[in-house]
Amino acid sequence: MTAMILDVVADSYSPLLVLLALFAPKVVKSSAWQRVVRYYAACCIGIGFVYLVKALDERFLLWSAVHLDYSTHSAFAASLVVSIAIFQRLWLRALVGSLVLYFGIILLLRYHSIPDLITAGVLSALFTGAVHWAFGAFEGGSDEFR
Repeated sequence: MTAMILDVVADSYSPLLVLLALFAPKVVKSSAWQRVVRYYAACCIGIGFVYLVKALDERFLLWSAVHLDYSTHSAFAASLVVSIAIFQRLWLRALVGSLVLYFGIILLLRYHSIPDLITAGVLSALFTGAVHWAFGAFEGGSDEFR
């Protein structure tokens, strides 16, 4: 019974992150449309990268070669957490905390190992952060995406 509940929670995490990512600009009342467009573009590029890596892994068995399993769900979640946290830095602690709990559920349910989560999550987070940086997200000192 507990495993079923945790499975539902795990399955709900990514859709909730998508909704938060979509509505984050409205929640923080960002009026600079250029910033919002860059934010959405960086989100989409980050998610695109997650699925590009998935396709490459399926084709070339990259993770299997080192006895791992690419965790698309973890990479997806890490990418969106980075995007949302960069857009609204005040949410960083809550977002990272939720991601850690999500990873804990994945481990508890034995869907993936710690190295699976770390390799997929860190790779997608670094790439997504780099895209936001390239789009100028870190210019200035505001708590809002620049």
